[in-house]
Amino acid sequence: MKHIEAAMRLSPRDIAMGRFMSVLVIAHFTLGAYEDVLEWSTKTLNEGRHFALHVTAAARVAALAHLGHQEEALAACADLKADYTNIVQLISDFNIGCQDELIDGLKKAGLKGL
Repeated sequence: MKHIEAAMRLSPRDIAMGRFMSVLVIAHFTLGAYEDVLEWSTKTLNEGRHFALHVTAAARVAALAHLGHQEEALAACADLKADYTNIVQLISDFNIGCQDELIDGLKKAGLKGL
């Protein structure tokens, strides 16, 4: 993660900034650092222009659920389903090391079909 953070500092206007941030979100999620997931997912979703926004948004929902923020998780899950109508398929197809934890969190937040 240090290398990604260094790249972000060295190139703050990089067109791949959202991707860098998304990688940090998944790294923190994999480590179980859910508070950091919330911090970085907020920044990433505000950046808003890259290929993995659905994974970032899903990690945010799952992190909220794992932290016990059920109302926020339910609301974020509703937004996720509205923004990505095929989110179940996208998550099923996206192979990351923390897939089970991600799916568990999404189920806790009310996402059906996983």
